[in-house]
Amino acid sequence: ASHAEIAALRARGGARIVDLGLEELRRRFDPSNPDLELVFELAGAPKDLVRNYGLAWLSESARVWTRNEAWTLRFLGIGHSEAREAAARLVIAAMPALGAAERRSLATKLLELVEKPEVEEGALAGFAMVLRTALTDLAAELCPLERALALVGAANDSAISVGAAVLARTPGALALLGTARVVQMAQHEKAVVRGAALTMLDAAVLELRASPSILFGLLESDWDDVRTAALALLDRVDLVGLGLEGLVGLADSTRADVQQKARALLSSALAHDGEGGLDVHELLGRLAQHPSAPMRAWAVELALAHLKAGFVRLAKCELVFRCVLFDVHPDRQAKRRVIDFLAERGEQDENQAELAAHILGDVVRTRTRDDHDRALSALTRVQLAFPAVCSSVRLVTAAPGAAP
Repeated sequence: ASHAEIAALRARGGARIVDLGLEELRRRFDPSNPDLELVFELAGAPKDLVRNYGLAWLSESARVWTRNEAWTLRFLGIGHSEAREAAARLVIAAMPALGAAERRSLATKLLELVEKPEVEEGALAGFAMVLRTALTDLAAELCPLERALALVGAANDSAISVGAAVLARTPGALALLGTARVVQMAQHEKAVVRGAALTMLDAAVLELRASPSILFGLLESDWDDVRTAALALLDRVDLVGLGLEGLVGLADSTRADVQQKARALLSSALAHDGEGGLDVHELLGRLAQHPSAPMRAWAVELALAHLKAGFVRLAKCELVFRCVLFDVHPDRQAKRRVIDFLAERGEQDENQAELAAHILGDVVRTRTRDDHDRALSALTRVQLAFPAVCSSVRLVTAAPGAAP
């Protein structure tokens, strides 16, 4: 029987017949002189059992077909995605054995192929994988900027990924493309496109230092790799120079990891208070209504640790304290610390006592027993220190000798 007749058995319904055909083909297969048409047919077969044989023979015969440009191109464009990926890996592994002229010729042909419309999704993925992984330098050499931009603007993901890889090797690509376009690429669904965009941003650290807010949009990305890279890039730029507006803008993120970064930067800026740093009281006013509970709790920590003496400073933080005390999802420890803090400040002077009594009086009216009792105790301390202060607590002086 001929190879073709034996191979035809793979299309039969019976598993035993298929096994017999494959075993006979296995006996006849010679990796040093393979029937590449047969390998091509089996490697692209829809049946897993048949395709697995084909993929094994594809690997065993790679030393033959990877040295033949025509067969290399055929296997990279084979009909099954698993076979295309396997062929691409084999071509990449064989690349060091090819001469400079062979590599250049292959890169030229692959670029022409990825520029064509994709008949089905992923059909050009094998060509793109080799260009991105093993022939990037040649691809960059063969692609002037206009051609690379055309690839990035193509309709298929394979061309986009190659164009992005080329642009990542192009000096000044960020300036040539524009920040908005690169940030858009960094949000692409394909990881290779996101990676190329992030590479461009990484190479443009001087531009980022001049305008670090470029990274803020990436910090809100749905992709973990993008957020991680953006956070790493933040370490290379001076965000303190953005001032209060910029740093609070960073703190407004909905992401916990970004908020943590913002807190670290804000703490660093506060440490230089008086030397171009931030004013803690102004910062507290901006954080008072932050939607994130951890950020509000941190604002309380700032107030307790850094709030300077005096009624004016305390009044600026009233909203911070109220947000914690009347939070619908309360942090009990934070509540207790705020109540104790208000009692301490209310004992210092009459103006602060008025404000503390006003806030604590509202807490006393709540139905939560623990909050009510603690606020009542704190309010009593304030009232004892300044009896003239108007509050919901009325002190009654017992007559001498009266029973307690």
